Amino acid sequence: MQALVSIIMATYNRADLIGETLDSILNQQFPNWECLIIDDWSTDNTQQVLLPYLEEKRIKYYKRGENHAKGCPGARNFGLGKAEGKYILFFDDDDIAHPQLLTHCVNELESKELDFCRFKRGVFADSNEVVFDPKQKFKSFLIDKNDLEAVIINKLPFNSCQVVWKKSCFFNNRFKEEILYSDDWECYSRLISGGLKGISIEKTLLHARKHEDSSTAKFKKGENKITASTKLASLEVLDNLGKKGLITPVLFEFFVRRALILNDKKILEKLLSYTKINFAKKTKYRLGFYFYPVLRPIFILKGKMLSR
Repeated sequence: MQALVSIIMATYNRADLIGETLDSILNQQFPNWECLIIDDWSTDNTQQVLLPYLEEKRIKYYKRGENHAKGCPGARNFGLGKAEGKYILFFDDDDIAHPQLLTHCVNELESKELDFCRFKRGVFADSNEVVFDPKQKFKSFLIDKNDLEAVIINKLPFNSCQVVWKKSCFFNNRFKEEILYSDDWECYSRLISGGLKGISIEKTLLHARKHEDSSTAKFKKGENKITASTKLASLEVLDNLGKKGLITPVLFEFFVRRALILNDKKILEKLLSYTKINFAKKTKYRLGFYFYPVLRPIFILKGKMLSR
């Protein structure tokens, strides 16, 4: 029988963690799934660790094809080409799923005309901390293009693994493989800006692991590759919004701050190119960017004084 849900799990050198993640997949109450493990050419003993799990026919193992770039986006795109399910769930190789994750999401998607089902996400540092609520009841709300602003500024988080999508959403869309970090932010905002509609379940159905080797931790440390990828993602999101005339005042201020924080004038110039503000105001923002490194310590000091 063809799987209804395809779980695409990109992995790289997570031999010590991936087993716990797969156990949570095997523990799903909903049985009609396939899990496609896309190995980004690990150099540890990942493949050996996976051997017992591959006895389960629903779990399939692939090495990322050479026609896709190295990195999570390339591995996910490769997985999309292999997926047989009507629905897609991208899953990290170190997270833990609620046993009812697929049950709840499939029920919503099968009973309503929706393109995706989002759910709440928790975080943990030790798997002993993970506790899921077994009760069936939860609140929900609809999401559409009107919520795009909240998605982009992360008021309504859309992390890579907290959404089940209809596979049809990706027929003409793929992750941009040159964006190694924030690829989900860029891709998902592009999907929602195209008019897709979904629902959000107000229940934690996934716990994401916090550790020093995660992309988020590397971003906070200011690793060059991650920072460069974040800048590129910002430019791509801006391009999409600008071409569709979707840059609101809130998004304008958000990307001004992003340009300052990332110290990237390209983001500011891209933003200004899509706005109709006059030359004087554009000059003000350019001067603000130029003087921000000098003014930033003053803003921080003023903020500390006001908070006393």
